[in-house]
Amino acid sequence: MSGARWLVLHDLGVAEGAAPWRDAVGAIGRSVVAPDLPGHGGTPPPEGGAYDLLDGAFAAARLLGDAEIGDDSWIVIGVGRSGWSATVLALAGVADVLVLVDGLGDPWLAPEDRIARRRARLHALVDHERDPLEPVGRGEAGGGAGRMDPRLRWPPPPHGDRELVLEAAAALPVPTVIVSTSPVHGPDAELVAAFALSPHRIDVDGDHADPAALVTRIAEVVDRLG
Repeated sequence: MSGARWLVLHDLGVAEGAAPWRDAVGAIGRSVVAPDLPGHGGTPPPEGGAYDLLDGAFAAARLLGDAEIGDDSWIVIGVGRSGWSATVLALAGVADVLVLVDGLGDPWLAPEDRIARRRARLHALVDHERDPLEPVGRGEAGGGAGRMDPRLRWPPPPHGDRELVLEAAAALPVPTVIVSTSPVHGPDAELVAAFALSPHRIDVDGDHADPAALVTRIAEVVDRLG
């Protein structure tokens, strides 16, 4: 699928937004659409800072509403917490290939543990407001890691609802490429086995924060799927 366009949804809490992915994909000669999600890069935060795990899907839906780009073939890449947005887009028929970069949705927690994690995040946000470590730069997007909105410095946890993600994996109608920068085991291994179409694996000894180290390997795999 060398002629397909790449739609990249970057992880939450990355001050520079999608710029590293735009640069890396462009450097290998592929057409790329990689929006800065709300509060990242060049995109202002949402009114009231109402960030959501589906921000990437909403941003992509707005872009794909443009008739000039709406009929292309798409490689949809979800990085980290944006893996769920990418999965939702694939379920909606947008993707020809889905790529999840550390985006399986773990850690998998019991309901009471998910509540405890949310409470810990709220406490971190309250403590920041009481004694901020650095200026937040309200009303600005990005501006460097030291100025990132604390709601993105402590972004929402991954999806966490294992049964829902298992159901989504089993319903995916397109090939999936799973990129892992750490070993996949336990519940994640069960999830990989649940995909309706056997996923293609890329195991990386490194850091997904450096897209330049990943895009060539992703391109090699998705081109074989075409």
